[in-house]
Amino acid sequence: MIGAGPGEEELRAFVAVVGPRLNALAWSLTGHRQDAEDLVQETLVQVVRKWSRVRSSRHQGAYVSSMMANLFLSGRRRASAREVVSDAVVAARVSPVTALEGTEQEQGLLHRVARLPERQRAVLVLRYLEDFSTEQIAQALSMSPGAVRSTTHRAYETLRGLAEQERSPDDRLAAGG
Repeated sequence: MIGAGPGEEELRAFVAVVGPRLNALAWSLTGHRQDAEDLVQETLVQVVRKWSRVRSSRHQGAYVSSMMANLFLSGRRRASAREVVSDAVVAARVSPVTALEGTEQEQGLLHRVARLPERQRAVLVLRYLEDFSTEQIAQALSMSPGAVRSTTHRAYETLRGLAEQERSPDDRLAAGG
């Protein structure tokens, strides 16, 4: 709970405004409801702890999105040492955005994005969901702009490979492959 003190109302108002955006970002990063809720809570704890820095930031929303992306990546690194992931688990962890009605093609894309390695997924989510520039992503994820571009390229290649794997043999023959 947010403690009483100077700036408490400003902090509450900020959280009320960014809360839905943080929920959407967390869902897109984790692809799992409980993990998304945990990530939002961890991020909000950091926001409270670092409120003076967040408050003084020129781009508060971007600052908090960066915090969340970094918490996601650091948490995944810690968890990866304990967790064995199979295709069945990845398939079950598709973003809740897929629950929205969309075309089969959109559903397939969302499923493939959920299967990307965490860093590739984080880069694409920050780029397309948060509309971050290459430089903003680089700063948020402590990467060079060149690393962001190459990670984005690898993510596209991974998505293409996943899409190709999902095509039926008849589709591949018709396409000349």
